[in-house]
Amino acid sequence: PALLSKRVPSGVKSLYKLAEINGDQRSFISGSTVFWAGAIGRPIAQVRGGVDKAAIHPLWHHASYQLREGENPQLAAGWLEALGVNFVLVHGYSSAEFYHDFKNLNKWDKVGQKIWERGDDVLYQLDFSSPAWVVDLADIGNLKQPENGKDLVALNDYLKAKKRPVAMRWENPSKIIIQTNSLGDNEAVVVAVSFASGWRSRQAILKKDIMGNILVIPEKPLDQSDNIVLEYLKL
Repeated sequence: PALLSKRVPSGVKSLYKLAEINGDQRSFISGSTVFWAGAIGRPIAQVRGGVDKAAIHPLWHHASYQLREGENPQLAAGWLEALGVNFVLVHGYSSAEFYHDFKNLNKWDKVGQKIWERGDDVLYQLDFSSPAWVVDLADIGNLKQPENGKDLVALNDYLKAKKRPVAMRWENPSKIIIQTNSLGDNEAVVVAVSFASGWRSRQAILKKDIMGNILVIPEKPLDQSDNIVLEYLKL
């Protein structure tokens, strides 16, 4: 192919369908699509990004391996839920995508619902996953970090601490709004976003949970209409 061109490569055109469907929800993509996800007009929220060495999440690379090369659909579903992923774009062996990262393709029908297919590109939706959820502080404090990507026991223990989903939205790339819907005593919110010291909140204490996500602990009781605002301040 031409080294320089104004045409989008045919292998990443499935991103347009993903952008049309996923809205603001997070997706897992792999191959050259990760580098194009922000360049097709509407940015796509994804687990990865353009520069892997800049990643700060301690376990995402273990998750990525299980999703791309792993055989176990339970591990795949668990890691996607722990990372707050709602959509997965899988490229089969005859896909026009240059990098055929995904192996063991038969597992995906046991992980999510197939909602779109063209050629050997398939889009799956996971309706059990959410970007933020409520936990009991006592439960989340007794968990152990998975030793590796195959540690299904620790992964399931983490997911069992999930009580109910809560709505959150990105107001901009540096601001998250969480709708608490009246948290109870000793309850907190896990936000499936990599913890970093730049995150701040006036309504809550922010910590890193054992999975590397943000744990939001309200500083006072919240009413039904109260929201928690997280803002990222460049240090």
